Amino acid sequence: MALGIAATEVPGELRPRYNIAPGQAAPVLLAVPDGRRLLHARWGIPKMRSAPSGSPLLINIRAESVLEGRPIGRWLMPRRCAVPASGFYEWGGRGTARRPHYFCRADGRPMVFAGFWTTVAPEDEIAYVIATTRPNEIVAPIHDRMPVILADDRVAEWVDSAGPLPDRTGKWAEPFPSDLMLSWPVSRRVNDVRNDDIGCTAPLPPATGASCGDLFETQS
Repeated sequence: MALGIAATEVPGELRPRYNIAPGQAAPVLLAVPDGRRLLHARWGIPKMRSAPSGSPLLINIRAESVLEGRPIGRWLMPRRCAVPASGFYEWGGRGTARRPHYFCRADGRPMVFAGFWTTVAPEDEIAYVIATTRPNEIVAPIHDRMPVILADDRVAEWVDSAGPLPDRTGKWAEPFPSDLMLSWPVSRRVNDVRNDDIGCTAPLPPATGASCGDLFETQS
């Protein structure tokens, strides 16, 4: 499995991020010849290989596309990665009532999203997409999709396996249990990628909720 020459190893001390947008770099866990390594990779791959810089990016892939053997799923399937995040944002509502919500694990542990990676020209930069699935009960009122969140004991298997999926039954793509998650509305500041501070995850009054740590936040 080749690594992109533009990939930069993530240092031991990770800078907290609170608002990672498509096209930006974030740490992902990849299998390498000597084990697993956390590397910086860009969120989103060009929809066409010859697409010029600045073109729209594919940032998510439906788990169904992989399970049903669609072309893009067959292409990405052997190249799996894990994307750590302390939470994610989704927008719900309409018009002036439209507002982002933050989702995280109730136990405060990081989520780990199922991802797929590839290299993109001209410098063989590593880029990735996040697999999505149908929503669980806590996400469904806000959005019709959610990231595939890997169970803690499945992360190593997901990353290390090559070729066919470790579980062809689709169990890996089941929605994360809603009773293990928390959610609350947050400020529209997350709509501006220049805002990248802990205030992005702060609940709006009168909503309350537990803090979910200071690792990474992704916006989908």
